[in-house]
Order: sequence, then structure tokens, then C-alpha cells
Amino acid sequence: MPVIIYDYEERIGTYTPEALKQEGVVAWLGGANPVQIQGFIDTSNMREGDTVIIREYVSWETPPRYVKMTERTLTHKQEEPLWLIRLLWVPKGYMLTLEQRAGELRTFPYYFVAQEVRRT
Repeated sequence: MPVIIYDYEERIGTYTPEALKQEGVVAWLGGANPVQIQGFIDTSNMREGDTVIIREYVSWETPPRYVKMTERTLTHKQEEPLWLIRLLWVPKGYMLTLEQRAGELRTFPYYFVAQEVRRT
């Protein structure tokens, strides 16, 4: 099935939680058509005593109804701090959130690419 990249979007930035124990949106990607998503989040600013929860949500409905897909809990300084958000096809939307549960509030750089692909 031949396809073309119809739309391409990059999201580059940093996320800093506003408060401990508060889930916040790092990145939201998607729209009316399916998209292919891949990205990274950098946890190298974490230190001893820090705890962070990273969650991924996907929606396949309009309007979006996000369902949790994965959840990872990271503690202390990370030996391998760059986390790959794997290549993923999502029907309507993707959301990555971060919640810092303990420690000093840190900044987390991220990079995402979303490509809307359509059949020719």
C-alpha cells in the first residue's frame, strides 16, 4: 500500500512540573487522521531522591477519550536517561504526561515527531 507523508510536525521543548504529585501534559499529538509518532524524553536532570512517573495515553475516538497505555516509574539519577517513545501509530491522539512525586522539581527536555500518513 503506497502512502505519502501528508503532514509533518516536530515538537521540541522542555517540561517542568508546576508542583509535586500533579500530572501534567508534556506533549499532545494527533488530530482527525491517524499519525505515526516517535520521540524522546530526557531524564538526565534527575537526582537522588527524585521520583517521576511517565504515562502514555492513546485515543481512537472523536472527540478524544484518552486511555492509559503505559506507565513507568523512575527513581533517582538515571543510568540511561534518554527514554525512547517508540514508533507508534495512533488513530486520533497521543498524550505523554509526567508526574514528579518526590524530590526537587526538575526540567525535562523532549523531542517528538508526528507524521500524518495517507494512502495514495
